Amino acid sequence: MRRGYRVWVLLLKHLGIEGMRDMDYVITTRELARLIKRTGLDFTGLPEENFDDPLGESTGAAVIFGTTGGVMEAALRTAVETLTGEELAKVDFEDVRGTDGIKEATYNVAGMDVKVAVASGLQNAKELLDKFAPL
Repeated sequence: MRRGYRVWVLLLKHLGIEGMRDMDYVITTRELARLIKRTGLDFTGLPEENFDDPLGESTGAAVIFGTTGGVMEAALRTAVETLTGEELAKVDFEDVRGTDGIKEATYNVAGMDVKVAVASGLQNAKELLDKFAPL
């Protein structure tokens, strides 16, 4: 049995979902390349067609995921739009951006104070978690 598979089985057992199949089939990139070569598929000869969009249009929040604090900004954006029912024209959560240690901020959303924190780096993440650990 492969090590990765054993780890996955142990994780599922730990989560209490042992025996749950997460997928039916898996194919590696190398196997896919071999199949394409074997079938003689010529991508340049395929007719043009519209792009498949099975998951719908992405939001502007997807663009900021790659920056430090970007996931928090996306979460805040979703929270604001969900609580107010209005789409944000401009994402303006600059207090949680950047790589400087721990950033904390409070934003008023629909009359409620939403307190957030972002840690850059594992040592800062540990410090932040320790701050909120039960006494």
